[in-house]
Amino acid sequence: MATARAGVLRSPVYIVDGVRTPVGKFGRSLRDFKAVDLAALTIRELLERTSVDPSHVELAVYGHVIRAGTHMNTAKQAAIKAELRNDVEGFTSTWCAPVEWPP
Repeated sequence: MATARAGVLRSPVYIVDGVRTPVGKFGRSLRDFKAVDLAALTIRELLERTSVDPSHVELAVYGHVIRAGTHMNTAKQAAIKAELRNDVEGFTSTWCAPVEWPP
């Protein structure tokens, strides 16, 4: 398992693709969806697009800036809802990048 200790990863890291959730306005078309459910959809889509074997996933990294109401680690919750192994680690970044990123 890829784990970070003092800034050193113990195994290679591969970024295979990226998928984002839909963008909506507060209280409008996406109001009935929970953030974790939307995140799980993106993980499933990523796996389908890339044909990555879910058993090879060791870490889920997810960006989620306003986490109100989602309780704990969004990435871990989304990984579980996307039916990845329960031992997949999750890291949720609360930093924001513009939709156009990278420029």
